[in-house]
Amino acid sequence: MGLFNIILLDSVDSTNSYLKRNYEKLDDLTIVFSSFQTLGRGRMNRKFYSKKGESLLFSILIKNKKIIEQFDSLSLMSGCYIYKFLSKYVSNVSIKWPNDVYINDKKVAGILLEGVSTSSLDALIIGIGININTIDFDEEIKDKYSSEHPYGEWLKTNMIKLSDLPLPNKKTIEYSKDEMQHLKKMFDYSYEDIYDYIYKIALNGQEAVVSMGADIPLAVLSKRHQPLFNYFKQLFAQVTNPPIDAIREKIVTSTAVYLGRDGNLLKDEPLNCQVLK
Repeated sequence: MGLFNIILLDSVDSTNSYLKRNYEKLDDLTIVFSSFQTLGRGRMNRKFYSKKGESLLFSILIKNKKIIEQFDSLSLMSGCYIYKFLSKYVSNVSIKWPNDVYINDKKVAGILLEGVSTSSLDALIIGIGININTIDFDEEIKDKYSSEHPYGEWLKTNMIKLSDLPLPNKKTIEYSKDEMQHLKKMFDYSYEDIYDYIYKIALNGQEAVVSMGADIPLAVLSKRHQPLFNYFKQLFAQVTNPPIDAIREKIVTSTAVYLGRDGNLLKDEPLNCQVLK
């Protein structure tokens, strides 16, 4: 046996975790290499993402008490050794203290130092991950940003669904014939608007099936008086062609509308979820 005792694994949850479980029966300076980690992690329990065979993943077990006493400096020393090693083969290598190594301002290596103790510090484990061939970090990025805050809990606590609101115990407002005529003229409702759209919605609780074509000019170009909201409404041909089907294409479309303030778009906080769906 040489200076190091090397263990090669095809897959493991984490090389650090492997040494933690087995440190008592392993020799000092045992190094565990693995082609893949299912639960790799970094500092502050962040997930360390890697694809099989595309990263150099290993952990070193240290039992020597004199080395253990240098706990505070070992992470920096490890970063310096990786920096020195990579600098032999590539340029523009740098260190982001205390434990990340970069090439061309992109992180390629991380170090996780963990102690193992019963009554005193019995051993140290230095976990190192070096990206060799990974170029697609899609899952890592999604995991990082989706786990930064408890978004699900924020929505559950703050968002209100229209279906959950109680029906108001109030009498329905009624208008006389003259009042109705006045309101129709004020908001410029046409015969078609009332009998082809509103009447059918009120009678059956669903939208009428009509032609999707619209040959009327934009409100701003029309010679007729237009209601205010027509100036903010897109015509069919301005939106999509062919039309979006929110029923058959529900995976990628939604008919849900959220009412309420957007909040501060630059700051994630629970108040941003106070909307009515």
